[in-house]
Amino acid sequence: MTASPAFQSQDALKPLPFDPAKLNGLSERMIRSHWENNYGGSVKALANLKARLAQAAGDKDMPPFQNLQWEAVSARLAAAVAR
Repeated sequence: MTASPAFQSQDALKPLPFDPAKLNGLSERMIRSHWENNYGGSVKALANLKARLAQAAGDKDMPPFQNLQWEAVSARLAAAVAR
């Protein structure tokens, strides 16, 4: 079974769309640090999540979620978020 295109990770950090050295009142170092840590961390976490979902989707023992009713899926999600 091949992974859904949605789970195939091709995420990469995109460069800042501006020159952070030209911002008044904010240091270039702080902008780059936040960009790398916050944005970079989010991109890495998304890639990790996509890889784990692709692996789970390919597991023959994984229950077929597409056949579950929406109420059951939303109840499981609500329980997982509440933990």
